[in-house]
Amino acid sequence: MIEINSNLAKYRISLGVARTNLHECIHADMLRKLNSKQLLNLEEMNFKLVYEHFKDKNFNPSQTHHETMAELYVVEMAKALEDFHKNALSSDYNDFINYYGTPPNSTFYEALAWRGLKDGDVQAWKDLTPKEKQAIDVESGKLNMLTKNCN
Repeated sequence: MIEINSNLAKYRISLGVARTNLHECIHADMLRKLNSKQLLNLEEMNFKLVYEHFKDKNFNPSQTHHETMAELYVVEMAKALEDFHKNALSSDYNDFINYYGTPPNSTFYEALAWRGLKDGDVQAWKDLTPKEKQAIDVESGKLNMLTKNCN
């Protein structure tokens, strides 16, 4: 079960709350895949191999989840957040365009996807080049102008 503190959520940007939900849903899906008696498809088998790779390096459980998430899901999270922003939070998306004069780029959504992962000392973040990290940090600064009312 995933629980989100609505008292805290109402003071965060709407897209950030969506990111938190997505992040926690991925944790739940990881647990489902890890506890499944039978792997159903190639994607689940590949996930299990990557997860076991991190687990074998003696990461603690939450670190293993975040390592796996960073390795396998950041790009997909970014795509999902972009789609959600454009379609479910379209006024927020349009406000961003009006403010910056251009739509958010893919690095903007990638920066959002890295939240909750990059500060956890994950290897995938360490493996990024300084230029990639700087671009993500610059785009991350733009998150502050988004809607902060998430009801």
